[in-house]
Amino acid sequence: MKTVHNFVKSEDALFSSSVRSFLPQDAIVPFPSVSYNCMVEKGALVSEGQVIASAIQQESNVMVGADVHAPIPGTVTDIITCKLADGTVGSAVKIHLSGAFSYLGRKQEHTQWSTFTADYLLSELSQKGVVNTFAKPEALSAQIKARVSVKNRFLVVRMFDEDPSRVTDSFIASRMTEQVVEGAAITARALRAIGVIFALPQKPLFVLDDFVEKILGGIPFCTVTCDTNRYPSGFAQNILQQVRKAIAQENKEPFGNINHRCLFIDPETAVSVYDAIALGIPVVERYVHVTGKDLPSAALFKVRIGTTLGALAKQCGGLSTEKPNIIVNGLIRGAFVTDMNIPVGKYVKSVEFVDRSPKKDQKFAPCIHCGKCRSICPEHIYPDLIYRYCTCGKIEEKGLLEIVDLCSDCGLCNSHCPSRLPLCQAIASLRSQQK
Repeated sequence: MKTVHNFVKSEDALFSSSVRSFLPQDAIVPFPSVSYNCMVEKGALVSEGQVIASAIQQESNVMVGADVHAPIPGTVTDIITCKLADGTVGSAVKIHLSGAFSYLGRKQEHTQWSTFTADYLLSELSQKGVVNTFAKPEALSAQIKARVSVKNRFLVVRMFDEDPSRVTDSFIASRMTEQVVEGAAITARALRAIGVIFALPQKPLFVLDDFVEKILGGIPFCTVTCDTNRYPSGFAQNILQQVRKAIAQENKEPFGNINHRCLFIDPETAVSVYDAIALGIPVVERYVHVTGKDLPSAALFKVRIGTTLGALAKQCGGLSTEKPNIIVNGLIRGAFVTDMNIPVGKYVKSVEFVDRSPKKDQKFAPCIHCGKCRSICPEHIYPDLIYRYCTCGKIEEKGLLEIVDLCSDCGLCNSHCPSRLPLCQAIASLRSQQK
């Protein structure tokens, strides 16, 4: 498999601890307007953790979306349309801070979640607003619901960041290992999983000891290692390859039945599950890695949803420019934005502020048939031909359509295309059309 070594170098070491970011005086709480109903009006008083937007989609009387909650107590001052951290536009509820907190600073009792049924856990994951951020953010309850008909259900937990420019998931995995494992156990119970796989870096800064077996409560588990010095190594396809290789070397039951319909989660998602089910706290915070050459310092923040990117930069010492270039969720697969007033949503893991030096021409150009996208592709597919099919409707080989599922979404084809063609996006679009 083709890989790239030292593609992006991040901080030399993990942070020793996280820092709670300043509470926003005005939280801008985003939600996708297309699939959500706003549950509050301007002037309404809200409490911390109150549902302010609810997913529309329902199946068999079971909500399979992820509710949105007020991250702070206060007054709804406006309901607006704003830019989001993924570069799109959505709705948001603006809340001015006032009143007492319901969860912050209060000790929460640990529930006996092992007595809960899978259906109850599914409902709670939806109502507490848990979103899976392993790949494209999606309600965890919806992903579990979609796998009800899968015979051999496995849960895979990636214990590191798939984008080497981030450290968020690696930090959570190493500093909150037991909470991650318990969150995985809860997810496995909701999924009715027959096995759990932990994908570890080759040199983890944590140990999965006897406590794992105790927390999982008898669910079989195994570990596989991934070479995080190479890219890509943390996407679903890469991890499945490592699992199958490990199974071939050691015939472990029941993992010989593993398939591509596994449920993949990351440490941030697992901790959200732990907070939601074990402690009863809805998703009102995220761990966010904030860095940038123009910032006096970098930090791993525990951020209230609705905090603006500008507020995070200010807490790191401030920027010399008012309009920086901002990369959200990693230099390789992240989104490019410029607005400091964009709020942190559930899917934000990292924010990097980069200088505003002159940028290269980003306009698309016709394909020059250089073959660079084919030579760099780790899965040996043909991004240029798939892009041509998506744009022109012409394809040379029928088998080409059958290999789009091999794409791991690593984005290397995009980074090497001199014509700046959206190759990875074309593959993802074709894959979604075929489902």
